[in-house]
Amino acid sequence: MDANLEALHKELDAAIQAKDPEKINLIRGKIGDQFPATSAGAEANFRLGISLLMAGQSVEQAVERLRKAAKAKQSTWTAQARLSLGLVLKAQGKEQQAMFELRKVAGGKTQDLAAAQAYGFMLIILEDTGKKEEAQRTRKQYHALLAHLVNEDDDEVSCLSHFMFGMDLKFSGDRQEAKKHLEAAKSKNGLKPEQAIQVEQALAKL
Repeated sequence: MDANLEALHKELDAAIQAKDPEKINLIRGKIGDQFPATSAGAEANFRLGISLLMAGQSVEQAVERLRKAAKAKQSTWTAQARLSLGLVLKAQGKEQQAMFELRKVAGGKTQDLAAAQAYGFMLIILEDTGKKEEAQRTRKQYHALLAHLVNEDDDEVSCLSHFMFGMDLKFSGDRQEAKKHLEAAKSKNGLKPEQAIQVEQALAKL
């Protein structure tokens, strides 16, 4: 690891231990600016972008940080940055730009949970904008990927995929299949408490 980057990481660890959000953001900004193409830089820019959004600060600054993370070509943080960027752009009414970012994730080489989430967000935009035929094609791709991911050995991936599959099937009116996937989602310990509550609420309405 670069000596300067290592020193910044030590400063960041100390700031986190001290629970000093301003200093945390300041150091993450330095890491993101000085090492934007690295995994560490991508993570710093992503986390800083989310922090700015959560704090209700400059959306434009947050978008700039997320864009930097998205350009770093570090799969984990790049995908997460593009997903977050897509949601922010959608909220700003910039649906075409949002779809561009989400398609990058959905069409990536790694067809994982992030890709599935991208398909799900794309569906929302396409249905909101009345693009029914494209929404139908996207839903088929979404379901095909989820059908694969539900069989993953990782309980969290499997449960979340069942959860996402069940919720979309419930939305589209396939109650029997929706119930099957939602029941499967809660059969393991892969869901967070709030997700488990959502599953129970969805099942109660079927």
